[in-house]
Amino acid sequence: MIFVHINNSGLSLHSLVPRISQTIERTLNMKYMNTMALLAAGTCAMIAASAAQAGIVYWDMGTASPTSNNVGNLTVGDLTQGNNNGVTVMITQTASSSGYTFDLNGTSTSASGTFIAGAAARTGALVTGESGSAYFQFTLTADAGYSGSLTALGFGTRSTGTAPVSFTLRSSADGYASDLATATSLSNNNWYYKTAPLTTAASLTAATPVTFRLYGYGGSGSPNTNSANWRIDDLTLTATTTAVPAPGAIALLGVAGLVGSRRRR
Repeated sequence: MIFVHINNSGLSLHSLVPRISQTIERTLNMKYMNTMALLAAGTCAMIAASAAQAGIVYWDMGTASPTSNNVGNLTVGDLTQGNNNGVTVMITQTASSSGYTFDLNGTSTSASGTFIAGAAARTGALVTGESGSAYFQFTLTADAGYSGSLTALGFGTRSTGTAPVSFTLRSSADGYASDLATATSLSNNNWYYKTAPLTTAASLTAATPVTFRLYGYGGSGSPNTNSANWRIDDLTLTATTTAVPAPGAIALLGVAGLVGSRRRR
């Protein structure tokens, strides 16, 4: 409530009206700015609460589907094989993984063993086209209202004498034209675990599937058709999703900046 004291100073009621009007306007403006600042602060808090969610997608190869996925708002497709040299069953118990450990959600974990994914790989340099280098493939899709990124992968790998010794992760975003991550291994029938941070995080746009392929190449000799010579296990993906602010939230953030500017003046 606003009180105006009128004394005997000679001021008339007519002369006081503009002053009363200015006082009321300043009071209402201050209340408005404080209210908008509180609304904007609340919006910022909600956006921060739904900020980046980082986690791990993991396959122990018991099935083609991920064994676990603790990345919120991320849909992950089944693992498949491609450019196979003949016909082989992908999930088998032949040459089960052993002899390595890897980090799984902050815990040192031994090779899962039992089931593995296998492919019959051709020899020679990398060829991404049809009947080229063998690959294992999966698809990631950020949910509607979210963006995301893939930042690293890890995998156990075993190559026979004719199998791949070089590996590259590529994506459908550029038609599998450029390396996102690379690794090398030995073709001596032993298991090794490879970790490969992405040189540049692979971006995921809301509700837009992106397919990733882990290619194996660089083998030599004469591999047998219909015979798996490259095997992987314990595939892990490090990924992040982030809520995309709604237009209304962005508008309120703009108001916050305006209010802050006006209050500083």
